[in-house]
Amino acid sequence: MKNFDSVFNEQALKQDADWVMKRKHELFRKLKEMPMPRERDEEWRYTEIEKIDVSGTELSDFQPKLTESDVIFMDMKTAIRKHPELVKKYFLLDGAKEDKVSIASKIFWTNGVFIYVPKGIDAGILSSKVILDKDTMSYTLIVLEEGASVRYFEETTGNAGLMTDATDVYVGRNASLDFYVMQNTGDSKIFSNKNAFIDKDGRLQWVAGCFGGKLARLKIDNHFREPGASAETNSFFVGSGTQHIDITTNAIHIAPNTTNNISNKGILRQDASSVYRGMIKIGKEAQKTISYLSDNTIMLGEKALANSIPGLMIDANDVKASHGSTIGQIDEHQLFYLRSRGLTREQAEKLIIEGFIEPSIEMIKDEDLRDEYRKAVEAKAA
Repeated sequence: MKNFDSVFNEQALKQDADWVMKRKHELFRKLKEMPMPRERDEEWRYTEIEKIDVSGTELSDFQPKLTESDVIFMDMKTAIRKHPELVKKYFLLDGAKEDKVSIASKIFWTNGVFIYVPKGIDAGILSSKVILDKDTMSYTLIVLEEGASVRYFEETTGNAGLMTDATDVYVGRNASLDFYVMQNTGDSKIFSNKNAFIDKDGRLQWVAGCFGGKLARLKIDNHFREPGASAETNSFFVGSGTQHIDITTNAIHIAPNTTNNISNKGILRQDASSVYRGMIKIGKEAQKTISYLSDNTIMLGEKALANSIPGLMIDANDVKASHGSTIGQIDEHQLFYLRSRGLTREQAEKLIIEGFIEPSIEMIKDEDLRDEYRKAVEAKAA
């Protein structure tokens, strides 16, 4: 692997506008002080990072679909040029715990997506699609003002050596965001880091499906900054062959009276492996918090391997919080019952996989989008 700091240096920042360059330099100083993640680090256990080459990345294909004239929805470079004062208010704010790969993506991205929904506007459904045909490094920024709402579908397909993306989401007071993620690439290595900051009575729903990638890592951090903030996070994956899936979903409760529910579900076939990490962190000021986390993985292959690392860090005394985790082989009694009804073992396994994931897909409000996820699950279960 090339030396990380020799690949990305300050010379690469000189083409930016002054205010953009200033923000990037602030992060660059932090970047230089950080070590490259290693498998022995707690947040990277069970995932090999040492062999990853993070050089030479760029956005290959961004295809937006616009639905609302009052909403700003465009690529990041254009947004900085056309709406500098608006982007500047939120651009690259340093408010989350991130690793070196994520920070590098925020500094050295070549493009990305910018979404801004004004106060009180319902933007309907927005969607973007990135088709990987080359290494990619991107940065996405989503801002919802007070009372705004949008459903956003982010799809990644194609095949490349490496993709890294960093996403910052700001959900204003009484705003509502449904963020649907579908990662369905070939043999790429995917590193996706998403941070959300939720204000008073704001509501955020994540539905994230991971199906492709030789190595796919997704990290979602929800920061509950004001009372009434709430989030529902549903992640799921189907891994096969020698795929490795790495998912982290964290809830950081800062203010009192906030609500969180996290669910992760996984299917591992053949020699696939996975690791799930989930942390509920409740600060001492975050009284009356309600926060739950569950992780459930089914292994279909004899050599499949799953790891689960849920956790709680609670500094308040008037909260409701818990976590649970299950990992196991497929229920042979279920298989026997289905096969007694005339199904082959392969057909029975396919039915079990689809039924296991379906409750998470049902969380999606749009029927057409639900069908997209069902097709992806069916393809992986075949």
